[in-house]
Amino acid sequence: MMLASLLLNVAGIDRVSDIDRLEGDAGLCMLVGRFEPQLLGPSKRAIAGRFRGGRDRCFPSACSMRDWLDRFHVAGLHGV
Repeated sequence: MMLASLLLNVAGIDRVSDIDRLEGDAGLCMLVGRFEPQLLGPSKRAIAGRFRGGRDRCFPSACSMRDWLDRFHVAGLHGV
């Protein structure tokens, strides 16, 4: 999630629903798959163990990203 969030930010995308644009980039998915263990720390085997039904996406879905980001929301912190 952290890597996906970082890549969204670096790409200048401000909506979580646009993560499918990153998913559609075959070259980016290839690079993330290749370097994910070096970027995140765990081995490829440990990463594969996180997915019960197998892994068919490079990045998390927009729904799971939104749920994850909502965990960090603090109501009233910025006067909104």
